[in-house]
Amino acid sequence: MIALASALTLVLAASDPEPDALSGPPVVLEPHLVPPFVPRSISFGLSINSPMLTPNVRLDWDIDLFTSTTHNFYLLVELGSGFGVNRAPGMTAVYQHLGVLGFGYRNITRVIHWGFQFGIGPLWYRTFYSPIEPYQTENRVIGYAEGRLQGGYEFNKHLVLGIYFGFGSPFLVEQKYPGTAYLGGFMPGIFLEWL
Repeated sequence: MIALASALTLVLAASDPEPDALSGPPVVLEPHLVPPFVPRSISFGLSINSPMLTPNVRLDWDIDLFTSTTHNFYLLVELGSGFGVNRAPGMTAVYQHLGVLGFGYRNITRVIHWGFQFGIGPLWYRTFYSPIEPYQTENRVIGYAEGRLQGGYEFNKHLVLGIYFGFGSPFLVEQKYPGTAYLGGFMPGIFLEWL
């Protein structure tokens, strides 16, 4: 048994490359500019679900899962809120508040960053109707999913400004709750990210 362990140790030691044989210097990752409890990015967007438009603001936190010199996979937590404008006839106010948990990817080059995000989570929406409408106020929490593609320009080592395009939707659109038909939609916007 000792002879087998010794032989295995010799084989493993012989298979490790010498430090001089490694290609290039070791990758040294810089620490993030902010601690994990501080948001890593803010975005300002617009959800378009005709005829309603919902300007919104989002804060993102992320935790690195895998990072190399050009790739970054991360766990995403996002909180956001929006207020509907140009609402459907009969609606007097629409609010959308969400929390999303998901994952993302960044391709990091010297100047250009691009990537994607996908997440699911609860959407708390409130829809109010004029008194002449037959519908009751909707104040509900439902399931929601969204994804987006984004690209940005690195202004310095820690600051990226970019644009994104995406789509979001509740899990279920119900006829007895007409407000669900106007949630989410096509989402263009801008983001500011500090790495």
